[in-house]
Amino acid sequence: MEIRCPQCDAVINTGIEHKVVKCPYCSTNLYYEKDKVLTKESIKTTLEARVAERLLFERTGKKLKVELEYFPFYRIQTDGKTIFLPGKKTDLIGINSYIPQGDRITLDIKVSMPDLTIDEALEAMGEEEGVKSIGLIYLPFFTAKDDDTVYYVDGARGNILSNRLTEKGESARNHYPFALLSFSIIMIVALFFPTLSFKLISVVAITFLLWYYDREKQNA
Repeated sequence: MEIRCPQCDAVINTGIEHKVVKCPYCSTNLYYEKDKVLTKESIKTTLEARVAERLLFERTGKKLKVELEYFPFYRIQTDGKTIFLPGKKTDLIGINSYIPQGDRITLDIKVSMPDLTIDEALEAMGEEEGVKSIGLIYLPFFTAKDDDTVYYVDGARGNILSNRLTEKGESARNHYPFALLSFSIIMIVALFFPTLSFKLISVVAITFLLWYYDREKQNA
């Protein structure tokens, strides 16, 4: 079977109907199904795992361990617009309208193939006639699971997707004891220290120490 590289226009002889290959002329990774061929790229990861875990802690109030996963998106260009379709079946809220953004790089790691074929993606888009080019973009996500809730942290931008609606205020409730303790100590200082300047210095020092302890506790 012969396919044409969309990057350098070279003709490549594959001999197989369904495969991922690298163009021997321009080194572009290609994925093809029968007579349809498309480029294969990934978004560069800019976040570290510990940063993703901290973002999840701020969202959930829980320390969750993350794993890196590359999620496939079809990038379909038509006349005047670019459409992104998730290539994997998932129940993540908002994934159908999510746009992978970041620096695109050559995909040099082994990743899973999309659940949807090219034909199924084009059918879901509903504009097969006006398609000019198709590409596969793999977006890095740091994934974590908390019982039945799954979290996906965008490895390029830090956005969090989930299969369930979660309250952002959950983590804030964990800081209530800290706020109450700080207020109580400040009231005690105000009652027992005579001079105003000493009261202010004591309040600032105690508040800073409590804040620093709470921050280090979160980062531990």
